[in-house]
Amino acid sequence: MSLGHKARYARILAQLLSYVAQRDSVSQVHLLDGQASQPAHGRDKVGDAWRFAEEAAVVDAPIQAVEALKGFALNTRFAAGAGLALIISDLFDEASLQPALVALKTRGLDASFLQLMAEEDLEPEVGQLEVVDVETGETLLVGPDEVQAYRRTVHTFIDRTRRAVLRAGFRHTLLRVADEDDAVLEKRAFAELIRVGILQKR
Repeated sequence: MSLGHKARYARILAQLLSYVAQRDSVSQVHLLDGQASQPAHGRDKVGDAWRFAEEAAVVDAPIQAVEALKGFALNTRFAAGAGLALIISDLFDEASLQPALVALKTRGLDASFLQLMAEEDLEPEVGQLEVVDVETGETLLVGPDEVQAYRRTVHTFIDRTRRAVLRAGFRHTLLRVADEDDAVLEKRAFAELIRVGILQKR
């Protein structure tokens, strides 16, 4: 999830959310590779969650988001019906998201999906391009027709993902990620979380 600095934006979102969540409840940061911070409650523990997110390495090998989310849902230690999962990912996966949605629902978790997309994901430049799959490292030469087809495929994927999430009774928000420095990304993330109702001004 490195294209367009999505990994940095995901980290900032996780840090902001953990800061707010730990004020009122127990929270924990999970990574799709299976790592997790210690459950924490209280502002004095915020630094631990922030360091965990800060030190999380960007994994070069592709991660199957669906299997990771399914595993999280089935193995979480939070009591059924008592947890809110805020899922931050581009959700790129060839597999159907349905098994993960079923697992989250069966486990009694409430969930909000924050689907991150870089500008390059959504609107790649039209022309003769050399495209590198950041998940697999595979390189492919493409022309204008392939770029247009890619655009349609990505937008279809986002629409299909959104409909599946909403049908499962969860929330879905698409967040566009621009190439900006951390300070700007943090302001943008805070504003977006308020806009979609995940955070509320007091």
